[in-house]
Amino acid sequence: MPNPLSVLDAQNIGGFTNLILGFSIFAKPITSVKVVELRFKTDHHVMKDNNSDWLNTGSLFTKPDFTYGVASKPITHTKNQKVVVEILLEVWPADADETSVTVEGTATWDSAFKFTTPTKVTGGRQYIMLTSSKALPDAIQKITGDIEWTVNDGSTTMKADRSWGHVIYTTWDTPVDAPGDEAGITQKRMEAAVTLVGSAGSDPHAIVHGIMQNFRNYWLDHDHMPPWYSGPTPPANLNYPRYLVDPSISANVPGGAWNMFDFIKASAECQAIVRFTRAAIKQVGIPGKAQVIVVYADADTAAAKEGDWEAGDGGMDGVTRMKGTTVCDVALFDIQPTAVGTIMDRAHVGLNNFEACLRFTFPDPGSGTPAAGAQKYYAGGTNGAVFDTKEQVITVFQALVWISFPGTPAGRPVRFRIEKIVKNWNPPPPP
Repeated sequence: MPNPLSVLDAQNIGGFTNLILGFSIFAKPITSVKVVELRFKTDHHVMKDNNSDWLNTGSLFTKPDFTYGVASKPITHTKNQKVVVEILLEVWPADADETSVTVEGTATWDSAFKFTTPTKVTGGRQYIMLTSSKALPDAIQKITGDIEWTVNDGSTTMKADRSWGHVIYTTWDTPVDAPGDEAGITQKRMEAAVTLVGSAGSDPHAIVHGIMQNFRNYWLDHDHMPPWYSGPTPPANLNYPRYLVDPSISANVPGGAWNMFDFIKASAECQAIVRFTRAAIKQVGIPGKAQVIVVYADADTAAAKEGDWEAGDGGMDGVTRMKGTTVCDVALFDIQPTAVGTIMDRAHVGLNNFEACLRFTFPDPGSGTPAAGAQKYYAGGTNGAVFDTKEQVITVFQALVWISFPGTPAGRPVRFRIEKIVKNWNPPPPP
């Protein structure tokens, strides 16, 4: 039977153990670190990945937003707010001891925009939550760049690589679907909206006005491009200048009025301009109530009237009178009419059933009465004109006129005869 350990042997073994524990002869320090994933926790996560056309197609961008070796996916984020991210940090060796560290990320687009947190890490992978040191800019814009990551253990700062290719669209608030053909939040639409809105103004009314100023004129002619326009012709399926579905001409208009972004200088009908503006402001979460309103005139008295275009109000569309056996239509002229009995043609005058406006109210009173100055009428294609009342809007036209159609020679613009001038809002000065 072996002899028991002597007291001296036992003390030596205990001392060796204490030496191991006290001086960490077998400690496993961290040798390298790497950010392998990143998730934005405060983004809206409502944008689809279609960046190729104006259709409301594609899928929501998936998480994580960044994976090592792959460019980050774009996000939307409310402006003037701090950003919260969650990173997946990989620490080597896999059995490294727990170590107190400071993790920091620095944005390349702004060196003062940092993510910093003290934490403890061990070998392997662990999730770490960080909040930005400052808020995003108080502006609607597109931010691009990388975030450079480091880990400091108190004596050494180790590079943890970078999450790269970030695209952040800063919005006023959470993006909202527009009604109808313009519904949907996609990257292509977001890019367009941020481009337009970002340079339009700093408050909701200024933003609406700024977008509408891109359309100095409206255009009604389906067969010809405006004389001031020299760009590409919109494809037939877009039904320019209406940008509405029309089975009679096989126009399916994929994306609705969003297509106007490619042909802004060609303008469009006033209702299309209004729909486009509404879609753009909703895409970036501009607050307020935006309605497509038509302003027109009573066919007999010329008193200003208004209605909801999306509820089917077509203004004076289809309003007729009989003069003997002749059917007469009523129209709002965009130039001064000549004398009763004169024959004119569509090449020289626009015949309108209404003026489409974006009736925009901010702040939105809900079901209450808007505060003074909160509600404005932004008329489409009128050089950015803004009005307080429908009575002011109707004066964008020159006159309310009854007309008949005596016939048009082949190959000529449609002719019409002036039968009665009901009202002239902007009469020419006397000779």
